[in-house]
Amino acid sequence: MAQGAALKLGEDCNADILFRSLTKKVEKEFVEKGFGLKRNAVMYNDFVVIADKSIADNFKGKDIKQSFELIKKRWYQILLTWRQIRHRY
Repeated sequence: MAQGAALKLGEDCNADILFRSLTKKVEKEFVEKGFGLKRNAVMYNDFVVIADKSIADNFKGKDIKQSFELIKKRWYQILLTWRQIRHRY
């Protein structure tokens, strides 16, 4: 469901709970306008870098930001984007 449609359901009192990936700003505004009681973070993004053995050592000891910078710099092939993975299941 699109962001606007989800918010409209909440504004019209047609939902008890909204689970939607919105920015904190949008979520806080929704609550401040009186459409919600409380904003709770319930999910977080976890990133895992899986690399071929031939390049895996390049990522050892790096955090996710450093790993993404390395991918960007060296143009390693990214096999699947999150959107592609998400729509398979």
